[in-house]
Formats: sequence, structure tokens, C-alpha cells
Amino acid sequence: MPLVTIEWTPGRNQDQRDAIAKRVVAAVSEEANISPEAIWVKFHEVNPDVWYVGEDNITTRAKRRAESG
Repeated sequence: MPLVTIEWTPGRNQDQRDAIAKRVVAAVSEEANISPEAIWVKFHEVNPDVWYVGEDNITTRAKRRAESG
């Protein structure tokens, strides 16, 4: 049974998670030729203050982008 983990920052709603899970399950099922019921999808929301890209966390990067226009 495959487990697909999606890590992202908070802010998505249940409808968005449902739609993404449906598409991920369909793609894995089709490509791996396995039943959709055998595929697990887990969403893990990560606080943007503890998720870094290079030397800056995502919160800092977002603030910088907002300030630059």
C-alpha cells in the first residue's frame, strides 16, 4: 500500500485537500496499476517558521516578497 505524504504550510481548506487527494490517488492508481483503495494520502501542515529554504524560513521569504511588490 503506497503512502503519499504532502507537506505544506497551513492555509488550505477541506475542499482543496479532497480535490488534491483525489487527483493524487488517481495518478498513483493509474501509473502503478493498483486499486485506489490501497493508496493512502497524508497531508502534513508545517509551521512556516520552521521550514527553511536556504537561509530563510518561509515566513521571512513571504514577508520579503510582499514588501517588494
